[in-house]
Amino acid sequence: MTVCDATTAERAVAVLARLGPAEISEGTVVALKVDDGPRSLPAVVRLLDAEGIGLDALAVREPTLDDVFLTLTGHRPEEEAA
Repeated sequence: MTVCDATTAERAVAVLARLGPAEISEGTVVALKVDDGPRSLPAVVRLLDAEGIGLDALAVREPTLDDVFLTLTGHRPEEEAA
């Protein structure tokens, strides 16, 4: 999700930590990792609205195989030598 400024992003991370791991990925972009994907959207919107945090954009992204590998192993897959 995207918020208006860096301070708001920090507030959003603190609020969303109730639902799962949240972090600022790029300035005003906040990433939240949850197990139940789209079903978490209403809770996300309610929590942020209750704190007066507005969103500029919101999207759901399914994990890639690289995301799953990173979560399971703690590192990215090594690239094959050319």
